[in-house]
Order: sequence, then structure tokens, then C-alpha cells
Amino acid sequence: MEACRREEGPPGRAAAPAAPGGAGGGWCLLWEDSFEREHVFGPDSCWEAQLGDGSAYNIPGWGNAELQSYTDRPANVRIEAVVQPDGSSRRCLVVQAAFDPGAPDGQRFTSARLRTAGRFSIAPGQQWPRIKIEARLRITPGQGLWPAVWLLPEDNPHPLASGFGAYGGWAASGELDVLEMANDMREAVGSIHFGAPWPGNTFSSGRAAVPPGTEGGWHVHAVEWSLDQITWLLDGQPFSSARSRAPCGDGGWYSDGPGAGPHAPFDKAMHLLINLALGSEATEFTKCGGRGVSQQELEATLTGQRCCMVVDYVRVLGQAA
Repeated sequence: MEACRREEGPPGRAAAPAAPGGAGGGWCLLWEDSFEREHVFGPDSCWEAQLGDGSAYNIPGWGNAELQSYTDRPANVRIEAVVQPDGSSRRCLVVQAAFDPGAPDGQRFTSARLRTAGRFSIAPGQQWPRIKIEARLRITPGQGLWPAVWLLPEDNPHPLASGFGAYGGWAASGELDVLEMANDMREAVGSIHFGAPWPGNTFSSGRAAVPPGTEGGWHVHAVEWSLDQITWLLDGQPFSSARSRAPCGDGGWYSDGPGAGPHAPFDKAMHLLINLALGSEATEFTKCGGRGVSQQELEATLTGQRCCMVVDYVRVLGQAA
């Protein structure tokens, strides 16, 4: 991966005539990270680590009653060689959750959260009216695990207030979830959050079941994003879509923020995030049958197996008009 720069148009890697995983159709590679290097962070990386339990961003438990403290330790986030289904070996990003009674912030669990804020961001624009973001990854099934690949607003006037953007606080400036999964990893969830700042926000989501027996296997998760439509794909197959209020009326996404246009909030640059969160008894996303995850259950999950989110690559592609 080459040096990065922040902009709404093509980022700091030259577009290619065709893109791996782009399935033709005029897709051009704008940016990628295939993790073919020694270290996750550094001058040749677009990623930075977010640390702690969310208190520094005024959202203890990261706003979801999560149980982990995020670190940048190699035990939680690193690049290592990973065997592929064909027997070959590739360097991949590994985000690993762990039970650690001495974890920072008074927690008992650690994990990692990465973002490209200030180093890479993207939005549909005049040159590339359609953007595709895709990631190939595999995730260990386990009760309480909550992995995600997602985007938040880049132009945040309040850096210590997570999710702020041009249209105000979360989620008036939008959140785009390429992928969320939980627990048994049988279902991929794609979502957008929008509307007014919390607690007046709302969301839209769709779900797709992974093929039985492949819950811990490799899958490609993607979104195709234009100013008026977002479509989610699992292994190249679309499973959900959302539209802006402009073409579809009251059923579409919108922002109540100042200066919001017909395609807001998904008309502004957003940066990427990758994280592996750990749910609690009060975390809605990891509840199963209405019941949350106890610390004892989470400890059993993390001590009984190596719980990892392994990312082969993240790619951003553009399609011209």
C-alpha cells in the first residue's frame, strides 16, 4: 500500500484499469490494504489505533455497554502469515480479543479498534459517483463477539466526540456499517444510521445468512455506495439496499442537521473502521433470545479458543458515470 492522503475523490493510490474483486463493470481500484508489511501502524499505514473503553470520547463502554478496553498491543492487533484454503500463506491483519484480568480501564478483556481518520476517507463524487468498499475476512464464532467493518464521518469538528460530522452529532452525520456479525457468526448484517442526533436517530438494516458450515470461514463483505443508494453484498450477492429520501420519499435516509441536502448524510467523506467488540448483558447486538452475555460466558469464550477477526484485505473501488 502506498502513502495515503485524505480527500473525497481518488485517494493516494493511482486508479487501476481493473480491480481484483471488482467483478468488471468498469470498477477501478482507488485504495487498498492487503497488509503485506511487518507492522499494522507506521508511516506506510493508513490505520491508527483507538484506545481505551470509550471514556475519552464521552461514551464509556463505547456507547453499547461493551466490556473490552482497546489496545494497540501485538497480542490484540498484528500482521501475521495466515494459511488460506488453497494451502498458501498470506499476510493478514489479525484483531484478537483476550481475557486479561489486568486490562486497562478496570476492564477484564482487551481487543482492538482501528480507523483511517485523517489518513484516508472517501465519498461518492463527480469523478467516481459510485464507490465500492469490500473486505475479505474470517471471524471466530463465539458468544459475545461482535466484529464490524464500518464508516464514520471524516470532517469531525469535535475529535473527542465519536460520530460527529458536518451535520452534527451521531447519527445526524451518518454511520455506514459494511458488516456486523455476532456470536455464532451465522448472519451478516449491513446497516445505516441517520436522522437526528441521538436519541432522535434512526436506522435501516438488512441481513444475510452465511452458507451452513462456513460460519468461521472466509467471506467477502461489501457495499456499493452512490449518492442516492447503498447496496450490501455477501460474497458478491446483493442482499439489502437503502435509498435516500430524495428518490423514494419518507422511506429513505435523511439528516436533520443544518445545511443537509437531499442525499445527506451519506454525501460527505467517511473514514474506515475495523474492530472486534465484546458484548455484555446489556449490549443489544449480542443478545440471544433476549438475553445478554455475562462476563463468565465471555471469559469462557476467550479462554476456550483463539478468538480473532482475520482480514485478508480491504479495498475501495470507484466506478465512473
